[in-house]
Amino acid sequence: MSSFMSVANVRMDNLAHVIRHQQHIMQNVYNTVSQLNQDVMILRALVISAIDNMTNYITMLNELDDIRIAIKDLAHGQLSPVLLPPQIIAYTLWSVHHALRQNFSSRTYTVRTHHR
Repeated sequence: MSSFMSVANVRMDNLAHVIRHQQHIMQNVYNTVSQLNQDVMILRALVISAIDNMTNYITMLNELDDIRIAIKDLAHGQLSPVLLPPQIIAYTLWSVHHALRQNFSSRTYTVRTHHR
């Protein structure tokens, strides 16, 4: 009976050793996956930042190209709203009109428009 018990003890010791070894392997796998998860999160943030920077750069290039075309059109006598937006022109005209009315309120002016 003692021989049976010693064989059973050896088998149980071997089983305990295998379980500890498997636990150690699983702990290493868990640590590796956790580190990989952290690395992926960092990489995700970097990719998002890079995409945002590239989008801003492309937008800037498009705006720069619009300004280049507007300057080229200005050289041909055409004023582009990129260089001088209509709201600014309207506000400037209103300001001039308002200043004229304040400074010369006693006189009457007629504005002639000339169409080409």
